[in-house]
Amino acid sequence: MFWLAAAVSALSLLAVAVLVPPSRPACGGHTDWRGAAGLTVALVLLLFPLSRATVWGWASGWTSGCLAASAVAAMFWVRVEPAGSPTSPRPPAASPTRPTSLGDSPPRSQPRTTKLDVLVNNAGIGFHAEGTERQTSADGYELRLAVNYLAPVALTRELLPLLHRATPSRIVNIASMGQQPVHLDDPQPTREYTDVAAYRRSKLALICPTVDLAEELSGTGITVNSLHPATFMPTNMSRQTGLDVVDSLEQGVAATRRLVDLPELAGVTGRYFDGEQEGRAAAEAYDREYRRRLAAVTESLL
Repeated sequence: MFWLAAAVSALSLLAVAVLVPPSRPACGGHTDWRGAAGLTVALVLLLFPLSRATVWGWASGWTSGCLAASAVAAMFWVRVEPAGSPTSPRPPAASPTRPTSLGDSPPRSQPRTTKLDVLVNNAGIGFHAEGTERQTSADGYELRLAVNYLAPVALTRELLPLLHRATPSRIVNIASMGQQPVHLDDPQPTREYTDVAAYRRSKLALICPTVDLAEELSGTGITVNSLHPATFMPTNMSRQTGLDVVDSLEQGVAATRRLVDLPELAGVTGRYFDGEQEGRAAAEAYDREYRRRLAAVTESLL
């Protein structure tokens, strides 16, 4: 009776499985038939002896047969998704507040694409004009140095292979006209801390490797530039400064867009732009020895 029940149930349930599509998208996955077989055998070995030992052996045999066949049919819907499919598990995305985590897991964009045309490093932590409370990231770094500098440097390194595959491609680092040199003996400012000084140091720090990376990538088809898009736009970051709005959001977007896709800027690299005009960053950005020492400090932090 068991085997008759199993055969009838299997045919019925698998017929339904064929006629009714799985509720989960296939996404190129495949049915785990080995898992189905293993589960079925386990159920048979467990339930069949029990059915033989009961007074209601025939009914129990029928029930266990249905259960075993149901397991096979159920496994029809259990699909193993390939890595990178929309439903497959993905590694946690690295956070700007944990720049060192970028080296531990693939960037979120990698499973979904094989190339990257443009990278705009725009994530940032602003300041309050009167702020004096030093904050740290999840990794223990001074917060503005971590988010505004270390994170984009680490992320850019991780994404370079994708940018190489898409050449000509572009990197745009969102900096600021507010710049101040990092104290290389105190890169994570602890002395006389203020939000404004920490913000300015992180922004000049980001301009420095922009110049170095542009030289390193010269002739590869990848350009690297830094930009002060606009001043105190109506964004949440600007509102938190406690200062008045100066420029419109449209001005900042237009300045950024120029560096992203303006044909006339193809091949222009290693420059600092103030809005839609080429500008001049702080002197340290053009000091090769300062940049070398900053790069060494950066390596020690990452």
